[in-house]
Amino acid sequence: MKNLPLFLLGTICLLLSTASVAQRATGAAPKGRTLPKSVIAVNVAPVAPVRTAEIVAAPLEIKDFTGVVVNAEGKPLAGAVVSIASDKSQASITTTNADGEYLLHSTASAPLLLVSYAGYVEIQQQATYARPITFQLEPIANYERELKKKSKAAGKAWRN
Repeated sequence: MKNLPLFLLGTICLLLSTASVAQRATGAAPKGRTLPKSVIAVNVAPVAPVRTAEIVAAPLEIKDFTGVVVNAEGKPLAGAVVSIASDKSQASITTTNADGEYLLHSTASAPLLLVSYAGYVEIQQQATYARPITFQLEPIANYERELKKKSKAAGKAWRN
């Protein structure tokens, strides 16, 4: 309530200044008066209605990327993680089945596939649509020994 008179005064000033601008824009002067020479009269023509363009997105074609993940001896690796590297939030990811086979879906025509499996070096390769890729993973040297060391160190750190 304290600011109500100030609000009303501001509203009245706004209405008066709007009326004054409208008078000047149409060139209409109050009865019995003429516009000063410094005022330029402007006739405002109505603008044609704006038409909006219809944008129809073409449906994206989803492609299947398949293949097999095997170890250095050529034996299938069940449970290997195969994913599509993407900056987009909807990256595709899957794991291989008991035969080491994977199936990924993507709208990209040649995505970068990443394959990882515990104890093996991660590998990546550009995929080509309709051509299965076989990934042969190499074991990490001394993986089990390093894993035991790190596991023991983590256990000690946790107890302390």
